[in-house]
Amino acid sequence: IPKGSFTSAPDLASGPTVSSITTKKATIKWTTSRNSDSKVAYGTGSNSYYSEEPSNSTQVTDHTINLTNLSPGTTYFYKTKWTDEDGNTGISEEKSFTTAAAPAVSGVKATDISLDSSYISF
Repeated sequence: IPKGSFTSAPDLASGPTVSSITTKKATIKWTTSRNSDSKVAYGTGSNSYYSEEPSNSTQVTDHTINLTNLSPGTTYFYKTKWTDEDGNTGISEEKSFTTAAAPAVSGVKATDISLDSSYISF
């Protein structure tokens, strides 16, 4: 008698891709062939990820996870993960992205210096 459950994870239909990369944030998106939850394993070393995985338990085919509190000018490695309602988990290949560099001040110049004022330009 068929149980009506899947025995393998949903296929990765597209992605994962990274967008909206700033000094401290990035958005990761991907699509699966059927509904599943969304998780991202990431860290600063290849195949070396933080223990906490940002996730969303809503069963969807279009997945979006926002990474926050990232460090500027840092390369991050990540894998996306998804688990369907029957407990089958899929994992993407490892990919990477680099956050934007922190703003820097350059060309600092002091002019018109007197006893009680000066102009600072940069």
